[in-house]
Amino acid sequence: MKKNKKKYYPEIDPSINFPRVEESILKKWDKEKTFEKSISNRDGSNEFVFYDGPPFANGLPHYGHILTGFVKDIIPRFQTMKGSKVDRVLDGIATVYQLKWNQKKNLV
Repeated sequence: MKKNKKKYYPEIDPSINFPRVEESILKKWDKEKTFEKSISNRDGSNEFVFYDGPPFANGLPHYGHILTGFVKDIIPRFQTMKGSKVDRVLDGIATVYQLKWNQKKNLV
């Protein structure tokens, strides 16, 4: 009996260097100002401002921060996909609070 070896997907080079591919994509996006254009192309659209607080509000990074990092990434992306103009704003007040808190802990 003959087996049907129909290929549904193109073959992929198994020795592909993903970090190199990512680097080339990031260089292209940087050169073409892709991120900046994704915001400026939506001038006049509904605005969604996302205040991004400190990366690690309660001390050193740990696995629990993966979820908050994911949320900080997915919400602005979703709003952008819906057509909103999303300015990502680093919340300086929260960052200063974190720095002061860490200094206070070191004094005790």
